[in-house]
Amino acid sequence: MLSGQLDVALMGPADVEPYVRSGKMVPLALLGENRASKMPDVPTAAEIGYQQLNRNVTSFWWMRGDVPEDIKNFWTDRLEAVFKNPEAIAELKQETDDVHFSRGPETQREVSAEFEKFDKLVRESELKRQ
Repeated sequence: MLSGQLDVALMGPADVEPYVRSGKMVPLALLGENRASKMPDVPTAAEIGYQQLNRNVTSFWWMRGDVPEDIKNFWTDRLEAVFKNPEAIAELKQETDDVHFSRGPETQREVSAEFEKFDKLVRESELKRQ
């Protein structure tokens, strides 16, 4: 978005907060049941008339497929440790209600479910895929 190649993007509040404060990005709405504590003036999609967009969004950490297994495990173990830290969980819960850690097949199921959720949303809203 900042380079001008996209007009609109779906991102979490933590990802865009500094750009919103600087005026480089303008938040339109949050996809969830509640407003974000760090951006209380940004309405939810449902509040502005888009009830079908009232969905929580799951965030995933990604690595390229060719990263060696030991390096994947190193970083996955570190992330899992973060999700066992009560202070980190409290900070993450300021952004979303659903804070949990998964790996392997469970994560694959979650990614598939997210894809299906947004694929259905695109079909129902007649948005164009690009």
